[in-house]
Amino acid sequence: MTNSVMKISMVILGLLIIFSSVYACEYDSECEEWEECEDGDCVAVSGMCGSDSDCDSDEHCDTDSNACVSSECSHDSDCEEWEECEDYECVAVSGMCGSDSDCDSGEHCDEDSYVCVSSDCATNADCPAGQYCNHANHCVSPHHDDDDDDGGSNNDDEDECDSDSDCADWEECSHGDCELASNACEDDDDCGDGEYCSSHECVMYDWYCVDARDCNPWEMCSEHKCVLGPERCASDSDCESYEVCDEDSWTCELAPGYCGRNADCEYWQHCEDMVCVANEGNCASDSDCGEGEVCTSHNCEEAEVEEQEPEEENLSEICAPLVNEFAEKYAKAMQEQQEEPVAEEPQEKEEGDDLLPLLLGGLVLLALGGAAGWHTGRRSAGGETEYEYEEE
Repeated sequence: MTNSVMKISMVILGLLIIFSSVYACEYDSECEEWEECEDGDCVAVSGMCGSDSDCDSDEHCDTDSNACVSSECSHDSDCEEWEECEDYECVAVSGMCGSDSDCDSGEHCDEDSYVCVSSDCATNADCPAGQYCNHANHCVSPHHDDDDDDGGSNNDDEDECDSDSDCADWEECSHGDCELASNACEDDDDCGDGEYCSSHECVMYDWYCVDARDCNPWEMCSEHKCVLGPERCASDSDCESYEVCDEDSWTCELAPGYCGRNADCEYWQHCEDMVCVANEGNCASDSDCGEGEVCTSHNCEEAEVEEQEPEEENLSEICAPLVNEFAEKYAKAMQEQQEEPVAEEPQEKEEGDDLLPLLLGGLVLLALGGAAGWHTGRRSAGGETEYEYEEE
């Protein structure tokens, strides 16, 4: 018998362990904010992540927003020969370059070797008055022929400019001609992806993005546009009627007064249709209890019945009819006695003739005494009337 009980206990314990390991969750609220409960397991929401393994091969996980963002590289081999992969971006190796902007001040990028080399100038402003910065980053006079090692020949054509100040704000003076500055534009074609030309400056569109870092915390970058991320919200209007938008995690959370499971309710409640309701036998107010019960500490208990004192009666109202009746009978008796003819000879009164007033007076006293006794009576717990007469 003991062995059978132990075997059954072991089987039940094993089933519980298997069940708890198979069903890691029941509701989304039991998972991380970037996960959802699916078939009893917490899995990453599409586009969200906890690590790079949750993203596609050309994406990585941004741990600040838990969103999968596009990766420019994952290895140095994904970059140019003068670049290396750093934080999923291709950046110039120290001393190497793809343009002058990759070099330090006083250097320019040699486009053949992709190496930063010393230069006399980077722009015309770096040269003395009357000279300009040529393509080799050397200061030369306007009539100098860059292809003539001996200094070249003179140019008979009149120069358009001697310095940038002779050109428009978005132009620079190059070889005596005013040309469009490298950071300026004349139309949208002069700008990069996601940019437009405004007042000769390239400006990025508000909606354009490269990855999630260009968007708000509740958004993700999709096809270079910032859109609301999955399971994310910007305001309560993005959530269900029973939810509110949490401004710390930017996710929809249960609104106060609503529930997703019994654990969201008080100990005397359970969750039913997203609302916490009282358990059977428990209560929030007297209205949750049956007739004759009151709600005490969220439990329905039988109400205590307080013994009520009988209302005091007006003794004069009780005795008045009796007194009036006695007075009427006494007056009638006296009238009848006066109307009797006078006897010629006094006759002896019959025995009992003087008893009538006495009997009537006794009846009145008896009535008054009974009324006084009824007035001071008390009702017993069984509902019967008990009389107590006060002693004078």
